[in-house]
Amino acid sequence: VADFHTYYVADSYVLVHNVCDVDSYKKLKKTALPGEQVHHIGQDKAFGSVVPHGEAICVKLNGNIRLKKDRGSSHYKAHQTLESFWDNYRKGGKYYGTKPTIQQYNKAAYKSLINAGISQNDAVFAMQKLFKQQTSYNLYRKSKVPNVPGSMNYIRR
Repeated sequence: VADFHTYYVADSYVLVHNVCDVDSYKKLKKTALPGEQVHHIGQDKAFGSVVPHGEAICVKLNGNIRLKKDRGSSHYKAHQTLESFWDNYRKGGKYYGTKPTIQQYNKAAYKSLINAGISQNDAVFAMQKLFKQQTSYNLYRKSKVPNVPGSMNYIRR
């Protein structure tokens, strides 16, 4: 059962939904299936100077964001949402020269999970784990995100 995301229980045909895998990058990378990538919910380019890459809270999403054939995949959609958010803080954006707060970033990250097809309950669970990790690194709601990442040019907006 641990290996299945959704499954039927007994003869009653009750559909049960497992919470999606939310864990550190180093743990999820070991169990990613072909066609899945491990997605840093707190993006590595934004938080990597504070949160070690392997320890970062992640989820497994379908699709390789760099492959044309995987445009429209759950991983691609998550990054589309985040790129639209970050464009506001990059050159030409209305907030250029500033950094978003953790709270602003987390709202965008939650929206990215929803747009990737993750259920609201699973997205809330993932964001709770992310916020717990952020606070363990002294990143609180009103703290600024450490870095505004450069653009992922292969993601269409």
